[in-house]
Amino acid sequence: MKRIIATLLVAIMLVPTASLTAGEGMWIPLLMKKLNYKDMRKAGLKLSVKDMYSVNHGSLKDAIVSLNGGSCTAEIISSKGLLLTNHHCGFDAIRSHSTVEDNYLEDGFWAMNMSEELPNPGMFVSFLIRMEDVTKEINKVLTDDMSESERSKAASAASKALIEEATKDTDYRADVETFYHGNEFYLFVYQRYTDIRMVGAPPSSIGKFGGDTDNWMWPRHTGDFSMFRVYADKKNQPADYSADNVPLKPKHHLPVSLKGVEDGDFAMVWGYPGSTDRYLSSWGVEQAVDLHNPTVVDIRAAKLAVLRKYMNADETVKIQLASSYARTANYWKYYIGQTEQLVNNNVHSKKTALEADFTMWVNAKPARQAKYGETLKLMEDYYAATDKGVKNNVYLMEAVVRGPSAALFAYRMASALKRGISDKAMMDRMSRALKGQATEHFSTFHAESDRDLMAVLWEMYANNVPRDQLPAFISDVAASGEGFINFADVIYEDQMLPASYANFYISNGHIIVPTFRCNKDDKAMQIIQSCFPTRQVVGIDSTDIIWGLGSFHCLSQQEPSVD
Repeated sequence: MKRIIATLLVAIMLVPTASLTAGEGMWIPLLMKKLNYKDMRKAGLKLSVKDMYSVNHGSLKDAIVSLNGGSCTAEIISSKGLLLTNHHCGFDAIRSHSTVEDNYLEDGFWAMNMSEELPNPGMFVSFLIRMEDVTKEINKVLTDDMSESERSKAASAASKALIEEATKDTDYRADVETFYHGNEFYLFVYQRYTDIRMVGAPPSSIGKFGGDTDNWMWPRHTGDFSMFRVYADKKNQPADYSADNVPLKPKHHLPVSLKGVEDGDFAMVWGYPGSTDRYLSSWGVEQAVDLHNPTVVDIRAAKLAVLRKYMNADETVKIQLASSYARTANYWKYYIGQTEQLVNNNVHSKKTALEADFTMWVNAKPARQAKYGETLKLMEDYYAATDKGVKNNVYLMEAVVRGPSAALFAYRMASALKRGISDKAMMDRMSRALKGQATEHFSTFHAESDRDLMAVLWEMYANNVPRDQLPAFISDVAASGEGFINFADVIYEDQMLPASYANFYISNGHIIVPTFRCNKDDKAMQIIQSCFPTRQVVGIDSTDIIWGLGSFHCLSQQEPSVD
C-alpha cells in the first residue's frame, strides 16, 4: 500500500537492514528516475516516479511546499488546504498574534472552526509547478577564459532571460538555482499563495521543549510543529487576504496514517533543504573550526545576552523580541555543535587523507597532472589568503547586517531601491514590498535593545578586527574616543550631528573648512572659495571633532584669558 508518513517528509532515505543505515545526498526529483529510483525501490519504496514528481498529474511535489521563500518546508495534509510545518517555522506568525493577555507563544492556540483562523500578512507558500535542467542554456554564454565576476554576470543575465520566458503571461514566479558550486543550473517555476491563516500551535512547553540548548541535537523530543491553512479565491487561484476566500483545493495532499510505523518501514524526507558544506577541503574545515565558527558564536552570544536582558524585564518586550532571539539562538547553537563534531570526528584528518588519495590519482597519469595538478595548491592558497579577512566578513554580516534590526532594515531598503524601476507595475510591486518590510520591521522594533546591540556588537567589531580592515563608520567611531554607546545614542535618539560645511573659521588670510571624508568635501570647498576669493580655503578633517557636537567655528568662540 502506498503509505506516506506525514511527519517524515528527498534528501535522506532510511534503508532497513540489520543495522539501520541512511542513504544521503541531494536527490533532485526531476532526475529521480534516472539516478535514484531503482535503489529506492530495493529499499522498500512503493510509490511510482509519477506519484512523486509529475508536471501533469497530482504528485508529492504538489503537496510539499516552500514556506516564505524557502526558509522552511511545509506539507499539505488535507483536501482543504491544511498546512503542517515546524513550530519554529510558524514561530513569528504565532508571535505576531500574541499579547500578554493572549500569549499564544506560551500557551498555544487552536482555532475551533475556520472563522477563528488568523490571517498572517507577509506569509506565503510556493507550490512547485515544474523544474528544468537549464545547464546547457546557461553554459552557452560561459567561456573558460572568463573571470569569476564575468561568469557570474553572464550567468545572471542568461538566468533572467529564462525566468522571463518561463513566467510570461502567467502569475508564476521562477528562480534559477546553481547546484554543485555553479556546475549545474536548474529552473524552478512556482505559484505563490499569500492568504495563509494560523490554525493551531502547541504551547512552548511542547513546541520549544528543551529550549535552544536542545536545538540541533539528536535525538530531540520537541513537539516541533504548527498548523496553518492556505486560502484561495473562488476559482482556486492565488489571492490576497479576503473574507470571501475559501480553503485551497490542492492537486494532491499527504494522507496521514494513524497506524504508526513498524520496524523496516521505508521512510524518506522531501523538502527544500539549505546548502551544505560537506565537500569542504581540509583547509576549509580548519578555517571553519579556528576562525569562522567561533566568531559567529561569540557575536551571537553577545546578542543573546542583550536581548535576554530586556526580555526578562518586561513580558511585552519578551513577546516582541521572541522571534529575533529564536533566530539568533538557532545558529548560535548550530555552530557550537558543528565545531564540536568536526573536532570529535577528526574531520580535518579525514579530509587530508582524501586529498592525499586525490593527489595519487592525479599523479597516476600525465593528462590528469596537466588538468588537475594545481587544484589542491590553488585551494590551499585561497584559504591562506582569505583567512586574514574571515573575522571581518563574519563581523560585517553578524554584527552589522544581522546585528541591530535598524541596520538590517536600512540594508534591505537600500538593496531594494538599488534595483531600479522600469515601469509603473514595478513601482507598485516595490511600494507594496517596502511597505510590507516596514510594517514587519516596526512590529518587532524595540529601540532600547536595538541601541544596546549597536553599541555592544560594533564595539566588539572594532576590538576584534584589524583596524585596516574596518569599515569607515566603525573605525571613525573607534578613533574618535567617544565610545560606541554615545554613537548609538546619537543614532537612536534622532540627534543630528552638526556636520555642516558652514561651520567654518575665518582668519585674516584663510578659511578653515571642516571636511568629513565625504565625496561632497571638494564641492563644498569650491563653493566656499567662490564666496571668499581673496582668502585661501583649507579643508581639515573634522570627523573626530564632530562627535563633540561642534566644529571649527564653535571652537573659535572659547578664547583663553590672557594676563
